[in-house]
Amino acid sequence: METYELKSSLHELIENIEDNNILSAIYLLLAKQGHKKIEKDFWDELPKHVKAGIEEGLAQSERNEGIPHDQVMKQIKAKYQRA
Repeated sequence: METYELKSSLHELIENIEDNNILSAIYLLLAKQGHKKIEKDFWDELPKHVKAGIEEGLAQSERNEGIPHDQVMKQIKAKYQRA
């Protein structure tokens, strides 16, 4: 289907919708799509040293070099016992 035909079909479908919830959902979807073009990805704004640290952490995790969450929590609870 060509772009013009697709837009025309969408317009016709939307014209026939009476449910305000569906119309609102379509509106939000389309509005969000339009903003994606101008929004910056936070990753692109991070300093190089921060990106490097994140990438190294991910690589360590993939090599199973991390400490499981439950073990870390046990260590924290033991160190900072609350009365």
